[in-house]
Amino acid sequence: MNSDAKFFKLGLFVIAGILLFVGGVVMLGAGEYFTKYVTMETATTDSVEGLDVGGAVKYSGVTVGKISKIQMAMWKYPSTDPAVMAQVRKYVWIEMSVRRDLLPAKSEEQMESNFKSAVDSGLRVRMASSGLTGPAFLDINFLDPKQYPAEPIPWTPDQLYLPSAPASMAQIVSSIESIVTELKKANVGETLSDGRKFIVDADNTLNALKIEELQKKAFALLDEANTSAREIHAILDDPNVKQTVADLPKITTPLKESLDRVDTMVHDPKLQKLIDDLGKTTASAAPTAEELRRLVQTLDQILDSRQRDLEIIITDLRRVLQNGDAVIEDAKSNPSRLILGEPPPHLDEAPKK
Repeated sequence: MNSDAKFFKLGLFVIAGILLFVGGVVMLGAGEYFTKYVTMETATTDSVEGLDVGGAVKYSGVTVGKISKIQMAMWKYPSTDPAVMAQVRKYVWIEMSVRRDLLPAKSEEQMESNFKSAVDSGLRVRMASSGLTGPAFLDINFLDPKQYPAEPIPWTPDQLYLPSAPASMAQIVSSIESIVTELKKANVGETLSDGRKFIVDADNTLNALKIEELQKKAFALLDEANTSAREIHAILDDPNVKQTVADLPKITTPLKESLDRVDTMVHDPKLQKLIDDLGKTTASAAPTAEELRRLVQTLDQILDSRQRDLEIIITDLRRVLQNGDAVIEDAKSNPSRLILGEPPPHLDEAPKK
């Protein structure tokens, strides 16, 4: 009897423990059971290694949901078009469950409108991890929409679609791979050889230079520069130079005033009117000047013709005077010939031999 009582108590204790355990599980999971979620989806062409169903979905580090499904996009959205299917099979499809009570929209229409506006403003999701070895999760955050544009996908989503962005670690790995690829393309050995050759050539060039001579010339130039500087300082410190510099405003001020007066005179309306009247007078006097020029030309022609007549008369007078001089000289030397001499022959008679 005592043995049966012990077994009864033991069974009762086990049953009570099981009931307490089930009750605790129900109590702990009741909140999760009654929580409403909004289903969203995304897709990425990056590897999702380390990301599992049930992983956290965070917004700026705050948990807002969980990952409900991860599968290839071609399983979710198969296509009979081979070209479309070739594009679809590149993506990994991820479904997320986000708590509805964390979204401020009251209606489904408002929620969809707010979601679309947030996507246009740069709302993106990308894979992240807690530290270097921590569990992977999905991080939702606002990024630069120009740097991370919403890439089109080759299918029509059934739910709210949140575009993805490359993970930070994936970007680092991609950058390293690009650098390694460029290094492979580059001829590193030839580049190092050219670098060594350049160093050797530079060393030979430096050795060929006469460093000591260059130093002496440099020091000589510095000495000359210092001497010139001292001379300039001495000139500037000269009292006469200082006085001249001080008197410059006295010279320039009257000059500026004179220039201002000349400018005022040049722009005087009376002077402008006088210049205009002078232009009109010159224009009206042009015909008179032309007539005067013609008159002078006519007088010049008349004087030119009369000058030729005067030259002929003067030539004849010179001949008469020369003949008169000859007669007078002959009368002085032989006066009887003037009285007893034969008359001159007629012009129509030939002279006797």
